[in-house]
Amino acid sequence: MNKRKKGLIIALSAAAGLIIIFAAYINDYYHALPEAAAIAATMDDEDGNLFLNGTEDIGIIIYPGGKVDEQAYAPLAKELNNAGYPVVVVKMPLRLAIFSPNKATEVMEAHPGIDRWVLAGHSLGGTAASMFVADHPDKIAGIVFMGSYPYKDLSALDLFALDITGSNDMVLNRQKAFESTPLYPADRDSLVIEGGNHAYFGSYGEQDGDGEASITNADQIAITAAYITESLDARP
Repeated sequence: MNKRKKGLIIALSAAAGLIIIFAAYINDYYHALPEAAAIAATMDDEDGNLFLNGTEDIGIIIYPGGKVDEQAYAPLAKELNNAGYPVVVVKMPLRLAIFSPNKATEVMEAHPGIDRWVLAGHSLGGTAASMFVADHPDKIAGIVFMGSYPYKDLSALDLFALDITGSNDMVLNRQKAFESTPLYPADRDSLVIEGGNHAYFGSYGEQDGDGEASITNADQIAITAAYITESLDARP
């Protein structure tokens, strides 16, 4: 075998290996539980984003956690929508919101009839949400962190923040979360869900390294949705 042919075989083998690794990576994520997927199937599909229309004039955009199926947040979206709020769950490239923190802009452009928006992010989705809000403070009325914390400084912005964590969350880096305290807007409210964990903000089962929840997944979602909607209802 000549050197040129041998080099071609090596290059093709390397390319095939990379394709296999990439395919394995993009398919290695937390899948939505069947009941969540069933709810997602009832929602409008807007280029992969999931949408529920509502009667309120403020909409809620959800950024999923890292490597989590966007359909896993359909139960949370449904609970929020039951209170009248339009909700959009964003599908992220490679299911990593950090790759496209400005996705909220596309959502807003697709729904010009909604005057104000709240951006909610779970885990890595909260990181990406804070990046968007820092760059577009005029477009957002509030930000919700679920098992997350700000990556960007939002302290000077005229908006509200909600900080929701589970008492049994073992995925959240609590030291970094504590150090991020000065980055929150002045208008900040916090809730610790007793018995809640990291994964149960979505519906995708258990997460590696997480603590065991002592409440049900449905209970944590209901508590989260109630806290968000009650906070919104209390603001003008």
